[in-house]
Amino acid sequence: GIFQKMGGWPFLSDLSAQDRFISLPFEANLYIAKVDSINLIPILMGVVFFIQQKYMTPPPTATQTPEQEQQQKMMKWMMVILFPVMLYTAPSGLTLYIATSTLVGIYESIRVKAEVAKMDFSKPKTATNGWLQKAYTNAMKRAQEVQQKSQKRAQANATKAPSKKFRDK
Repeated sequence: GIFQKMGGWPFLSDLSAQDRFISLPFEANLYIAKVDSINLIPILMGVVFFIQQKYMTPPPTATQTPEQEQQQKMMKWMMVILFPVMLYTAPSGLTLYIATSTLVGIYESIRVKAEVAKMDFSKPKTATNGWLQKAYTNAMKRAQEVQQKSQKRAQANATKAPSKKFRDK
């Protein structure tokens, strides 16, 4: 893959294994796994999750009870802490995928919020006339002009003296 071709990142040479950024001279036996190296990508994923919860979490509403607010705060920190811990010994490709996907989601959210902020919803949009509306408007103007001309002719004919043919003898 691309990481093998780059050759500069030996800790990411195999995405199906842990990244093993820094190897430790000892092995720590934790309850969930044996730790013999410092894995960089799960730590970076924790940082990305922290940034995500800062930017994307909506503010608490006024209708929330104090218990609900406390639960929401706890859930934020649980995600930031538990995901990197659970994925610490997972394959680096999976952890890299999750971190990258989260970063793209943050970027997308920021861009969408910026575009929405640019929009002005207070003024109604003025509709521009399409070609069909313009053709209809021109046809109506021509019809009015024709009607006005015919009315002027009728008035002019009414004021004229009748022709010899129709005069009383």
